[in-house]
Amino acid sequence: MSPSDLGVDIKPHQEYLSYEEPPKRQGGGRVSSVDELINRMPYEQAVNPLRKFKLVFLGEQSVGKTSLITRFMYDSFDNTYQATIGIDFLSKTMYLEDRTVRLQLW
Repeated sequence: MSPSDLGVDIKPHQEYLSYEEPPKRQGGGRVSSVDELINRMPYEQAVNPLRKFKLVFLGEQSVGKTSLITRFMYDSFDNTYQATIGIDFLSKTMYLEDRTVRLQLW
């Protein structure tokens, strides 16, 4: 019995995936800070009063991803370790010179 006998249409994975090159940034190169990233935004985007950025922390277990986020969010460090079960999500709004930025930390 084959998948087509069951009415299942199987296509090569390439037909489901699509990729577009991201637009070229002015100035190019990597950014070393959130502030630098925001400063490189085009003027039209900078006029928007609230910009949202999602930061996803990935890595092996027990390397300090949650501790890093906690330090950034609350300027504190918890010496007692409790493993994160599932997904943890925090949001922080930062008020810069001429913009408001909301960081979503996953």
